[in-house]
Amino acid sequence: MGVDIRFPIGLMFTIFGLVLTILGLVTNSNAEMYKRSLDINI
Repeated sequence: MGVDIRFPIGLMFTIFGLVLTILGLVTNSNAEMYKRSLDINI
């Protein structure tokens, strides 16, 4: 039997979520980076 397809897809989404979380924590205090959004709170 091979590897169930749900495992690699779940791992991919987990890694993507971790990258987004780390990026958000690292750039949280950088107000100039978010100034480019033209002061629109999405």
